[in-house]
Amino acid sequence: LPFPSSVAFDAFSDLTRQPSWSPMIRSVEYIESELTIDDDDTPVTEWTMGLKGFKFSWKSISTVLERPYRIEWESISGLKNFGKIHFLDLHDDAGCHTKTRMTMSMTFFAPRVVSAMFRRSNKLANYVENKMILATLVRFRDIVLEEDLKLLSSSSSSSRLG
Repeated sequence: LPFPSSVAFDAFSDLTRQPSWSPMIRSVEYIESELTIDDDDTPVTEWTMGLKGFKFSWKSISTVLERPYRIEWESISGLKNFGKIHFLDLHDDAGCHTKTRMTMSMTFFAPRVVSAMFRRSNKLANYVENKMILATLVRFRDIVLEEDLKLLSSSSSSSRLG
């Protein structure tokens, strides 16, 4: 990614923005009234996804938020899934970290109706990797470049002027 890990982390951890770069995610909402199983301050989010005419939903928690390097999550109800994202600063010749390597791994257990559509082939894995994850990461990069970096440069310009 052509921006620092702190920018990538902040954008990706703002879960309500997920539908803007992942078209299969229809909505993400924080559920104020629910705490995690351990009753700590970790918020519960409710996710809704549409895939091939089917609608799926789940509730999820972030299990690790280590700014700006790592995010991990797991579902606590609904469509079973879990995953992690790592952000690694890449340094240029001058030692500045202006780029980030973002790696994502996730596991989800497809409902029977979805797995039946892709039975006995690697089509499901290819679809998930190419249509869902890769396309989402490309859109994430483009949206952060357009929205977040523009916002950062305008706020740093105004702070220099003031």
